[in-house]
Amino acid sequence: MKIILNSEKLDIKEGSTIEDLVRQTDFHGKPLVVKLNGKMVEYNSFSETVLKDDDRLKVFNFVGGG
Repeated sequence: MKIILNSEKLDIKEGSTIEDLVRQTDFHGKPLVVKLNGKMVEYNSFSETVLKDDDRLKVFNFVGGG
């Protein structure tokens, strides 16, 4: 199954959730904001949100600074 993550095409296993995807990326363990097909996804929904073929995700992590 193919999705687009931050403008990059990515092959993932069918039935994968947002949480599964995050665990496989450099974003794992960081505070995140995720948009799925243009809509914000609540953090507590990551494990319940199953991705579909051709989904588009934007993942942002918070960066502190001063």
